[in-house]
Amino acid sequence: MKRLPEHIIKSLIDFESGLLDSDEVNNLAQWLDANEQAIKEANEYVRLSNHLRSISTYQRIDSEKSWLNVAQKTSDKPGWRKQIRLNFYKQIAAIVLPLITLGTITWYLLTMMDGSEHQIAEQVRLQTGGSKAILELPNGQTVNLGGDKTEQILVDNIKIASDSVNLLSYSKQLEITSQFNTLIVPKGGEYQLKLADGTHIWLNSETKLIYPTNFDGDTREIQLIHGEIYLEVAENKQKPFIVKGDDYNVKVLGTGFNIRNYKDEDAIKTTLVHGSVRVSSEGQNYDVILKPNQQLVNYDGDVDVDFVDVQQVTGWIKGTLFYSNVTLDDIMRDLARWYQFEYEFADADLAELRFGGGISRYDNIEKILDIIATTKKIDIAIHNEKILFKRK
Repeated sequence: MKRLPEHIIKSLIDFESGLLDSDEVNNLAQWLDANEQAIKEANEYVRLSNHLRSISTYQRIDSEKSWLNVAQKTSDKPGWRKQIRLNFYKQIAAIVLPLITLGTITWYLLTMMDGSEHQIAEQVRLQTGGSKAILELPNGQTVNLGGDKTEQILVDNIKIASDSVNLLSYSKQLEITSQFNTLIVPKGGEYQLKLADGTHIWLNSETKLIYPTNFDGDTREIQLIHGEIYLEVAENKQKPFIVKGDDYNVKVLGTGFNIRNYKDEDAIKTTLVHGSVRVSSEGQNYDVILKPNQQLVNYDGDVDVDFVDVQQVTGWIKGTLFYSNVTLDDIMRDLARWYQFEYEFADADLAELRFGGGISRYDNIEKILDIIATTKKIDIAIHNEKILFKRK
C-alpha cells in the first residue's frame, strides 16, 4: 500500500480534531475525490484497524509500527495534544495511516467512495437543518428568526435586539427594566445568542432557553429548559454567571463550556472547555468543580466525572458531529433532531449496533445512511420522512 502525502495526513489529523475550517475541509474533499486510489488504500487501513479504540482514547502501540506512543491517561495532562502532534510530525515520513480506525475520518473517507452497490430503498432527500429560531417576548409576541432577512426587533418602541440572520444580540441598557425573553430552536434548527453582558451562546436543535434582556442584581442567571448549549461567558468576577436547569446549577465567572440536557436522553452532560465551573444540585446532593477537558455526567443523581475530547463534544457549533462507540439508536435520535425525520428498527437488536465517526452536519444524511448500510449489512428504506432499518 502506498503512503498518503504528508500534507494530506496532516489535514486528516486536523479534520479528526475539528481544526479545519470549511475551506480546508472542501480542499481535502477535492483532493480525495481526485485521488480515488488513495481513498481506497486509506479505506483498507480503516477496515483493518477497526479493532483499535477510536477518537478520544488511544492505546499504547509499538513505536516501530505506529506514530503514536502515548497511553490513554496522558489525555489529562497539560500540553498532551501538542506533544502528540510533535511526535507525529517527526515520524511522518515513515508512516502510513493505521491511525484512521473506527473514528471520525472513517465516515468521511467512506462518503467519498462509490456507493452504487449500496443504494438506499426509496431514496428521498431529507431536509438538512439550518439557522432558525422563535423569539418569545414578555407581551406574548413571537418573532420567527433566521432565513435570509435581517431585522430590528422592537418592544414598546424600544429596540432590544437585532437579528443578523443567525445571531440574536442584545445591548446593555441601564435605564430599561430587565425582562425575560425565551429563545426556542426547533427541530432542524440552530441559532446563536449574544446577551447584554457580552456572553455568547450557541443553541442546538430542540433547545429552549430563558434569559433576561439585562442583568440586574448580583448574579447573571439564565435557565436551560431543555436542549444543548455552548457558552463563552463574559468575565465578571463581581457578578457570577449561573445556568439553572432541572434540579442543577452551573456557576461560572468567565469560561467556555457545553451543557446537554435533552428530554429523551438519560443523562445531563456538562463539559468544560476552558476556565472553571461548579456544577451542583441540592436535591441530588452533589457539588463538583470541573477542570478543563472534564465532563460531568449526571444519571438522575448518579454522577460521574471523566476527561473527554472537548473538540468532539463541541464540534456541533462548528458544524461537525462526532460519535465514538455509540449505538445506532443514539445516533439516529441525535440526527433526527437536525434532519427532521422519524425512524424505526424492524429488528430491535439493530438499535444496539455501535458505530464511530465524524460528519459535517450540513451534508446530506443519505451519505451517512449508505455508510451504515455498507458497514453493517443493513437494509435502509426512506419513506415519507421516516427511516426503516432492517437486516438484509
